[in-house]
Order: sequence, then C-alpha cells, then structure tokens
Amino acid sequence: VGYNRRFAPLIREMKNFFRYIREPKCIHYQVNAGLIPKDHWTQDPVEGGGRIVGEVCHFIDTVSFLTDETPERLHAECIATETTTVTPYDNMAVTMRLSGGSVATISYVANNDRSMPKEIITMSGGNSSAIMNNFSSLVLARDMKQTKKRGKGDKGHKNEIQAFINAIRDKRREIIP
Repeated sequence: VGYNRRFAPLIREMKNFFRYIREPKCIHYQVNAGLIPKDHWTQDPVEGGGRIVGEVCHFIDTVSFLTDETPERLHAECIATETTTVTPYDNMAVTMRLSGGSVATISYVANNDRSMPKEIITMSGGNSSAIMNNFSSLVLARDMKQTKKRGKGDKGHKNEIQAFINAIRDKRREIIP
C-alpha cells in the first residue's frame, strides 16, 4: 500500500502505449517537491526518515511499473551547500539501470519555483515518446503523430484503495504483482 502512482489513469495509459515496445526505454522523472524547512518533522532521521527515503521510493516504483523492470544499479548525488534554508538531501538526482536494459533518471528538487509542475515524466523507446505533465495531461507520439490526453490530476489514490479492497475480498496476498 502506498505506491499509488502506478494506479493513476495517465500512468496506465503511458504504460499501455509502450506495451509492444520490446527494447529498453529511457525515462526522466522530474519531481519539484518544494521546500520543507530543516526543522520539519519529515527531516528528522528518526521520526520522518528524510524526504528521500520517504518519497523517492514512489518514483522508483513508478519507473519499475512503466518498464516492467526492476532496478539493478543506482547512483545518486545531492547538492552540497551550507545554505541555512536548503537541505542538501532534498535536491538530488538518481540514475538507474533496470533489469531489461532501460535507464532512468529521477531529479528530485526542493529548491524549485512553486509555479512549476510538481511531476513530469518523459519516456522514450521504439521510436515512440510520451510526456506526462502533473497527472493533468499526457502527450503520446509515434510515427510523427501526437495524441493528447487530458487528466484530472488523479495520482491513483482511489484506484489503489479499490485494488487493496479487492485484494482483501479476493483473499490475495498482494495488490502489486
């Protein structure tokens, strides 16, 4: 429970668009998380665990869902600063190699301007491309033709809860295969 983005309608459309592409994909996941003060409970290593531990796992799961691959190698770097307002670990980039050869980068930043979209995913492979913008729009491109889909900002919470209820009712052990 908790990996809701894989249940989001536009993420499911994005995955479906690439269903017949058998070559590795490239994904860039930009997360504009916004600033949380250093003294906020989420920043406490014991109480909140830090934002990277608590949040980046969701984006790794989304990449795994989109590719049907599991992470094999990860490399992460965060900014280095002594600025009193910025928590260095809140601004980082992860590069991943996945089990089927796909590669992904996750840029997780807190030092962004709040007017920017919170989440943007760009995915390419098999001469096809997709851009999902903040769960409100999706552009799918193949053969020089673009299809644009509108979303409602749905990050999949309701669908995830329904899948959880169905798993209990059907006596399944997992809702995420």
